[in-house]
Amino acid sequence: MNLQKSKYSKRGRPAAWVSLIAAVLAMAAAFFGGAGVSSAEPAASAAGPFFQLRPAHASTKCLDVRNNDGGTANGTPIQLFDCLGAGQTNQVWQAVAVGGGFFQLRPAHAPTKCLDVRNNNGGTANGTPIQLFDCLGTGQANQLWRSVQITPILFQLRPMHAQTKCLDVRNNDGGTANGTPIQLFDCLGSGQTNQQWRIVTV
Repeated sequence: MNLQKSKYSKRGRPAAWVSLIAAVLAMAAAFFGGAGVSSAEPAASAAGPFFQLRPAHASTKCLDVRNNDGGTANGTPIQLFDCLGAGQTNQVWQAVAVGGGFFQLRPAHAPTKCLDVRNNNGGTANGTPIQLFDCLGTGQANQLWRSVQITPILFQLRPMHAQTKCLDVRNNDGGTANGTPIQLFDCLGSGQTNQQWRIVTV
């Protein structure tokens, strides 16, 4: 698979990607929607820039692949953890377009793996864990995400298979401790800041 291999440097980044970074998730429908990929493996040109995802309620924390510097096994949990910089590649993500405004989210340390809603083809119950899993193609709806803009810089992330559910930081209104699990939960509106994410380019 020929995903783009970035050194996480801002130098030489195409202007189109710089614009995308400003609102990569909010603009996914417009930018990625025309980049439909019919094959199981998205084309390299459909891959966006690299970024961290930080929840609005804990802006120094990142969406993180658990297990020291990031596990790569299927089923590795996704958690909240202190943002440790651009070199911490298990906290660095890339959006890969699949068309229709949906995208996969792949960690830089394991670019053939996807952000995945656990339980076979994706659970829908509140509290369903979010995990790492092999990217299984454009038909795997529990690995496909879309963004819903809440403010100019904050977005909800909703899976294709359960579009009233959000990527959520567990523990009531959102834990802030390192290791807090990431889960699926009903989207509860603009005041639910543990379901809102911003991007930070690396």
